[in-house]
Amino acid sequence: MKQPLFTINSTFSEEEVVRFNKYVILHMFHYVRNVIICNIILLLFTVGMIVNDITSEDFPIGSIMMFLLIIIVNWSLYKSPIQKARKVYRQNKTIRDAIYIVKFYDDHYVVTCNEIESSIPFDKLYKIIETDTNYYLMASKVSGTIICKADCPNDFDVYIHDSTLKSGLTLN
Repeated sequence: MKQPLFTINSTFSEEEVVRFNKYVILHMFHYVRNVIICNIILLLFTVGMIVNDITSEDFPIGSIMMFLLIIIVNWSLYKSPIQKARKVYRQNKTIRDAIYIVKFYDDHYVVTCNEIESSIPFDKLYKIIETDTNYYLMASKVSGTIICKADCPNDFDVYIHDSTLKSGLTLN
C-alpha cells in the first residue's frame, strides 16, 4: 500500500465545527443578502411608523416597538446559526470530540473517524477553502472536512495549493 504524503490527526472540537458552519452559512449561501432584505423591509415599516407617530399626537409607541423589533430580529439572525451549530454538535455523540485522521496522497485524501474510512479524490471536491485558521475541503456546498492549520506540517500549504491546481479547483 502506498504511504501517505501527510497524515493529520485532529479532533472535532465544538469551536471548529461552529466556525465551519458559520463560514458556510455566510459565504456559501445568500444569508447576508437575506439579512439585508429583511432589514430593508423592517426599516420601511419603521419609517412608516415614524411618519405616523409624527403626524399623530400620541406617544410614539409604534416607532419604539419597531426599533426594538429591528434589534431583536438582527440579534436573532446573528445568534441563531451559531446556537443551532452548537446544539447539533452537542447532540451528535458520534462526532463530539471525536478524533479523526486525514491521510493525504497524490490525488486523493482518506478520512478515518470512528473506524469509518472515506476516500475522496481531489477532482471530485466542490471547493477548497482557506481561512486564517483552517482549510475546508468541501465535498458539497454544505459538507466538508475541517483541516486545522495548527495541526498541519510546515510544507502542507504548498501541497494543498499544488493539489488544488492539479485538480482544477480554485483555492478560496
